[in-house]
Amino acid sequence: MQHYLFSERGKTYLVREYLENQRSTYDIAEENLTYANLVRRALVHHGLQRRDKSQAQRSALRAGRHHHPTEGRARTAEERKRIGEGVSRARRGNGGAASS
Repeated sequence: MQHYLFSERGKTYLVREYLENQRSTYDIAEENLTYANLVRRALVHHGLQRRDKSQAQRSALRAGRHHHPTEGRARTAEERKRIGEGVSRARRGNGGAASS
């Protein structure tokens, strides 16, 4: 027997929760006592647009489910220097290659 998320009733639920309420596949799975990949497969089955990783992370940050790893954290002088050097290399076209 297939999970109800693959039914029309499940599609309506997924549209409301995943698309309109911006809930994650993990949250939906937890509520339905299943796993996130089943929710993902149900979204694919119904042809519903899934969020890419960037969109999912942005949504999780906005909802407070996750916290930005460096926001509000002071950088050391060494970190600032290394970031500046990396940006400089990228602008010159060397990408991430180390200088010799």
